[in-house]
Amino acid sequence: MSTVLIKEHTEHVTNLIPQIVEERIKSPIYRSKYHMKPAKLKGEDLIKLDFTKEESVEPKKFDHRTFGVACVPRTPPTQFLKKKSRIEPPRPEIKHVHYKRPGYPKSLPAWVPVKRSIKSRLPELPQDPTVNARKNFKLENIVNVKRSRPQQPKKRYVDTRYGSVHDLEASGLLPIYIHRADYGKIPSFVSSRNIKKEEENDETRVQPLCRYITATERAKLLEGMKKKWDELQKEFQCLPFVIDTLPRITRKTQMEDALKQLEKDIDMIEKHPYIYVYSDSEED
Repeated sequence: MSTVLIKEHTEHVTNLIPQIVEERIKSPIYRSKYHMKPAKLKGEDLIKLDFTKEESVEPKKFDHRTFGVACVPRTPPTQFLKKKSRIEPPRPEIKHVHYKRPGYPKSLPAWVPVKRSIKSRLPELPQDPTVNARKNFKLENIVNVKRSRPQQPKKRYVDTRYGSVHDLEASGLLPIYIHRADYGKIPSFVSSRNIKKEEENDETRVQPLCRYITATERAKLLEGMKKKWDELQKEFQCLPFVIDTLPRITRKTQMEDALKQLEKDIDMIEKHPYIYVYSDSEED
């Protein structure tokens, strides 16, 4: 058998199935809508003709909707940048009727200048500046300049290496208050208050320190305390059986302490028939 060597061939596996070649459809060439119009008409006339067509779907447009009249008369070159050279359309005449108030004078009274004779001159004004306000501003400025002092540089301090500057007087680092006249002295409002307090103490010392409670006052006091104890006891008995929250526990303890204190006070007043009471300002 003889072997045949094929060096050049076009056979391939992918070419066994025939491919469908799609034809590419080109887009139509752009043509203006004024291309087939008559050649005699110009651009403006064509636009007007298109706007006035009744076959158009869009509503008819107007030639001066927002920009004013379409055809404005132009000024000739000879009137360039001249005053009142613009030809403006005539304006409608409006007849103005002036209203006059009844009794209003038609014209102002005639002004006649008053002539003064030499004899009727006014007296000379006094030279006192407080009377006629005549100031010598030059002399006043000279005096102010002589009395003025040169402006001193403001005291400052730097606290960082980057140069942050602060006011030294407002910082509290300078001893400013030691130069005041009332430095280290008791303020006047404190001394006056101490004097008033001493006077009040002197007045209270003259009065008796304690007061005796009579039998009727003692009976009323006992009755009121017992009534308050009954009310507290009633509220205490109305408490729930299960006391598991913190507010309930605190309320119960407060009511128990109040009842115990009332019982002690009632017991003490019942034991002692003679009671003396001190005022609130004095100690026991």
